[in-house]
Amino acid sequence: MEQLRTTLHLIITVLALVCISQVSRAEEKKEKITRELSFESLDENKLLLIWNINGSIDVEGYSGNSVLIVVEKTITADAEQDLDEGISDIQLGVLETGDSIILYMDTPYSELIRKKGRVNFMMDFNGSDINYDFNMDYTIKIPYGLKLNVSTVNNGNVSIRDPRSEVQASNVNGSVYLENISGITRANTVNGVIEANYTRNPEGDCKYSTINGDIILTFLPNLSADISYKTMNGDVYTNFNNIEYLAPRVKTEKKETKWGTTYKIEQNPSFRIGEGDIELEFRTLNGDMIIKKTD
Repeated sequence: MEQLRTTLHLIITVLALVCISQVSRAEEKKEKITRELSFESLDENKLLLIWNINGSIDVEGYSGNSVLIVVEKTITADAEQDLDEGISDIQLGVLETGDSIILYMDTPYSELIRKKGRVNFMMDFNGSDINYDFNMDYTIKIPYGLKLNVSTVNNGNVSIRDPRSEVQASNVNGSVYLENISGITRANTVNGVIEANYTRNPEGDCKYSTINGDIILTFLPNLSADISYKTMNGDVYTNFNNIEYLAPRVKTEKKETKWGTTYKIEQNPSFRIGEGDIELEFRTLNGDMIIKKTD
C-alpha cells in the first residue's frame, strides 16, 4: 500500500487575520466531538497526521488498538447568528487511507487534495467574511508504536507522551513538549520552547529548531551522537562529560532557480558525545540549547 507524502499549505491574508482578531468574544459556544478509529493492522509504518490551526494538540500512547479522539470546538462571536455560523462551518475532517489517518479542519475555506500519492491541505481566508473566532483542542490516545506527524499554529501547545514511535511535531505560536520519547524526532516551532525527555535514546538522526525559545533535551547517559548547532543569541550547555569537539562541518545546499544553479554554504560548530552514532541538529535564534543526561 502506498505511503502517503504530506504537505501543508496555509494562505492566510493579513486582512483576514485582522478581521478575526477584532471579534470581542462576547459570546461563546462549545461542542465536543468524539471519534474512535482503527487500522486493519498495526505496524511501524502506520501514521496519524493532524493538521490544526487554532488550538492545542495532546497525544498519549496506550496499549489499545484504536485511535481515541476527543476534540473540543470553541466558537466565539458578538452575535448569535455568527456563533451558529461558526459551529456549522468548523468541522473535524477525517481521511483514512489504509496506511494513514489524517485529521484536519473541514471548513468552507479549506480543502484537502489528494494527487499522485500526495495529500495537500489548503486553507485560504482571502475574501471570507468571518465574524467569529474558532478553536479546536485535540486530546487523543494512540496505540503504542503509531507514527505521529502533528502540527498547530495558534492558541495552544503540542504535547506528546509515551508514543514509542517516530515523532514529528510542529507549532508556530506555542511550545512543543515531548515526554517519554524513544524514537526519531523532528520538532520545531517559532515562538515557544521545545522540551523532550527520552526513555530510550533515538537510533536515528533528529532535528530540533525554534526561533524564540530554548531547546531542552534529556537523554540517557549512553547517548552516542554528533551534535551540530546554530544560534545567534543563545548558548549551548550540557552535563555530558565525554565530549569531543569536532572541526566545523561545511554543508552545501544546491538549488535550481530561474537564474541558474545556486549553492548555499553553511559552516556550523559541532561536537561529539560518545561514538557519534547518530546526528542531532539544533537551530535557534533567541534561545539556549540544553542537552542533559539523566542521573
